[in-house]
Amino acid sequence: MISQFKARNILIYINSHSLKCFDLVDIQRVKHPNINKYSYISKALKITSRIYFFLVARNLTKYVQKVDIQSPIAPDHKTVLLSLHWTKVLPVGPGFWKFNNTLLEDNNFVEQMRQRYSGFREKYNYIQDKRMYWELLKMEIRCFTISFAEGKAKEAKKRELIVKDEMDRLDHIICSNSDVMSLNEELKKYDNLKKELQQIR
Repeated sequence: MISQFKARNILIYINSHSLKCFDLVDIQRVKHPNINKYSYISKALKITSRIYFFLVARNLTKYVQKVDIQSPIAPDHKTVLLSLHWTKVLPVGPGFWKFNNTLLEDNNFVEQMRQRYSGFREKYNYIQDKRMYWELLKMEIRCFTISFAEGKAKEAKKRELIVKDEMDRLDHIICSNSDVMSLNEELKKYDNLKKELQQIR
């Protein structure tokens, strides 16, 4: 059987002989042999397909921690996830901090920052050196911003998991039912959750 997928307008065909020749496996099939999940669903055309997938060298399958076809934010195309875990991982430092200016659209953040800023100024009002004074203010702003952003990210992550779980439940119902016309309520809920997931991300 021939599988096909598109990559930058190039149509590539992979048959079972090629997989055997290069010692490749469809990792989704290997990890979940009894689960039917599709990476492309067209409600208008009533088509389901696994057009997107990962091929992994057989000797690397032991490093695959997770593989899944997840709920999408695109109209018809789902996300194919592959997570690898290597035995030896180099330690990673904290990296550079960059202010996320989308926080300025969060009224709660802006209001809390305004309230705290006056306190920051009073805290260091004894410092005569203006450059040192400004650096200390930036340090306080950075600390508060990181703390606020981490809390916001945790809440968003919790909600994202709830939305994805519900989408997976609905997706299972939709994929298991051949009569799409009887699933209007489920399809509507699925689309609303997809929009919410897109906003979260």
